[in-house]
Amino acid sequence: MFNLLRISLIIVLVLNYEILAQQTLKGRFGFGFGYQSGIEFADFSEVNKTFLKQDEKGLQDNLIIKGFTAYFYFLFLPDTRITFNFLTGDKDIQVSSTKFLNYEKSYWSFGLEYTFSIGHLNISPGFSIGKTTDFIELITFDGNINYLKIIDDYNSKIFKSNSINFSNNSYHFIPVINLEYSLSRFSALCLKYSYQIRLNDDWKFLRKFAVENFPENLVSNNHSLSLGFLIGFMSK
Repeated sequence: MFNLLRISLIIVLVLNYEILAQQTLKGRFGFGFGYQSGIEFADFSEVNKTFLKQDEKGLQDNLIIKGFTAYFYFLFLPDTRITFNFLTGDKDIQVSSTKFLNYEKSYWSFGLEYTFSIGHLNISPGFSIGKTTDFIELITFDGNINYLKIIDDYNSKIFKSNSINFSNNSYHFIPVINLEYSLSRFSALCLKYSYQIRLNDDWKFLRKFAVENFPENLVSNNHSLSLGFLIGFMSK
């Protein structure tokens, strides 16, 4: 995976070198930031298989993601822009009257994109790199919501509600293509397709303790599609 990252960086540098060789040093000016939301086509079959019994109902596939996106054009490289994204998503399911399964994901990334325009439409292929956090929690709940009784049961060691959780921090590489349509000089709609490639896994128990014999391929590389609304100074 790291070889793929190095090769991609080399390709981008070569392309930018060719651009500079053919054009004068005149870059675009523009920036944008705003909200984006979409769907990550995630497969939760391995999560369900790992944490639930065979006859228990698990998480359904796909994850709704939402968050922040921004970019600005790097004036010294014609038509090249630097991007930043932060996205989160979560879902849970009540497996039984006392059992719950929860999954949360967040990730951030910085990237480079090259833009070419067709009328008011900017098309920007590129890539980004960053970090992803996965969080999986299995909960047993006894139905008690009285604070004093919860504390008393806990101190008396008869506490029946409990949970275990595992978290994963991993680096990723994301090829991406952005379609951005300018509504005006100061606003735009954007449609983004991306494919998140995980480069490693680092699972922890209770967010702190390293875990041995943890199942492999619990989370996978995923496609995602999102729609966003941007404000700023749109490049033409």
